[in-house]
Amino acid sequence: MVKILAMVGALVVLAPWRASAQPVDYPELGSWRVDLAKSQFPPGLAPQEKTYAFEATPAGFKETIHTRDAQGHERTSGSTYRYDGKMYAFTGYPLIDAIAIKRLDRFRADVTFFRGGKVVGRAHANISRDARTITFAENLQDRSGRPMHIVEVLARR
Repeated sequence: MVKILAMVGALVVLAPWRASAQPVDYPELGSWRVDLAKSQFPPGLAPQEKTYAFEATPAGFKETIHTRDAQGHERTSGSTYRYDGKMYAFTGYPLIDAIAIKRLDRFRADVTFFRGGKVVGRAHANISRDARTITFAENLQDRSGRPMHIVEVLARR
């Protein structure tokens, strides 16, 4: 009986810690909307709407991006990856086909973009300390090899 009470007591004490560990350790998890007024895109490339969803899965972290582009076409893109700096497939976006993400700390990560095995861009992600915004500063090449600079400011939904 004492063992059962001790186990139940441990579960009661540890359960809130375990439930809160993921969001505290990974503040990017959840749903986000790009704040178009605060973001910067090359002329003519600002989307009408763009949302991100980040979730933890057994295979790693899953990123799903829904975009309605400037012409009103909808696209879903994304990847499942780990924060280990290794290359992972990225689908649904014509400028890249793989990403590698290196987590610097709880609030910052560096991203490398690939197309056909070659580096075509880099980005830096910064999560605010209150975990209400994420800023992505991206330098990427378009299909012609011309550089593009994009800053996306995401607000938690």
